[in-house]
Amino acid sequence: MNESPMRATERQGFGKGMRGLGKVTRMEPRGGLASIEEILTRWLRHSRSAKRASEKSVVQRWTEVVGDEIAAHTRIVRMSAGELLVEVDSASLLNELSTYYRQEILRSIVRFEEFRGIQKLRFRAGVL
Repeated sequence: MNESPMRATERQGFGKGMRGLGKVTRMEPRGGLASIEEILTRWLRHSRSAKRASEKSVVQRWTEVVGDEIAAHTRIVRMSAGELLVEVDSASLLNELSTYYRQEILRSIVRFEEFRGIQKLRFRAGVL
């Protein structure tokens, strides 16, 4: 059996004079209460690894959409407020992507879960 460092505890209701809402389950660390430091450390470790995995997945999907050659000259800078911002290391490629391929790329990326909510694609000059 896979043991978790947390164990579920159950109690009835919420006290005298109040109607109980049935069994309430809460998670407590094995051996007592955990310190805030321990809880925050676990949470940060989990959220950082999830963020790294998500970023890697986005880069992989970007490469699938635009191909290896274009991916080698571009870098996703930010995804926020429905906008994907991409840096391009070549002025001629920046012009080509902005002018001729923006809508095609946008239609392709929105099919993927990693780019859900993206409505605008913006390119800018940058150094990779």
